[in-house]
Amino acid sequence: MHSLKKFDYLNWQVVISFTKIILISIRPSTETLGKLPGTDLFCDVDQYPMAIQIPGVMIIRMKSALLCFANANFVKERYYLLLYSLVVGKIN
Repeated sequence: MHSLKKFDYLNWQVVISFTKIILISIRPSTETLGKLPGTDLFCDVDQYPMAIQIPGVMIIRMKSALLCFANANFVKERYYLLLYSLVVGKIN
């Protein structure tokens, strides 16, 4: 009976891990990139505040190893939201 509880615990850990992997692949995070001064490197402007964004250009990186039909709508909506925030920010 004691080994059955360990087996159930292990099963739940595996299920939770796979669920987390699926959610990460379906809902990838995005980063807005900027160029580090004096280099040819581009990095996340939230992580590196010294990164300079190019005026009139928004460079976006999707942090997902899997881009497919499962997350296509999410990616499209994220791009439109970022584009809208860029346009509204310039108007105001």
